[in-house]
Amino acid sequence: MDKKLLSLVVLFFLSFVFFIAIVVFNNSLTGLTRAKESTQPSPENSLIFAWPISTKADGRSSVKVDVFVKSTNNKFIPQSRVNLVTNLGQVSPGTQISDQNGDAAFTLISSASGTAEISATINGNIVLTKKVSVKFE
Repeated sequence: MDKKLLSLVVLFFLSFVFFIAIVVFNNSLTGLTRAKESTQPSPENSLIFAWPISTKADGRSSVKVDVFVKSTNNKFIPQSRVNLVTNLGQVSPGTQISDQNGDAAFTLISSASGTAEISATINGNIVLTKKVSVKFE
């Protein structure tokens, strides 16, 4: 048998074995080699939204406030305790646990006119860097 042919057959066999090993062991190897995702909430990446940003100050008109808890690698974090604080109006509920999408939803109402500055705290000690304002007229 020719040496070139023999080396090509060996190369083909090794490539085939390598390919089969990748296919068979891919899931188990990635589970061992992949880094764990961060579950620590990030005050910079987490988001806070309010809608509408202007409403009546009649004690009945409500504003929906959503806080999305995100990690340092921008993944949503479920089961985080979120506390909402405002300088005007009443927040309901005061504390909420984030859902599977990292969302904690709140309702804000006010019977006094003015601008409500809303901030959020995650797990009791992580203060979001972003804040949102709502105008009650």
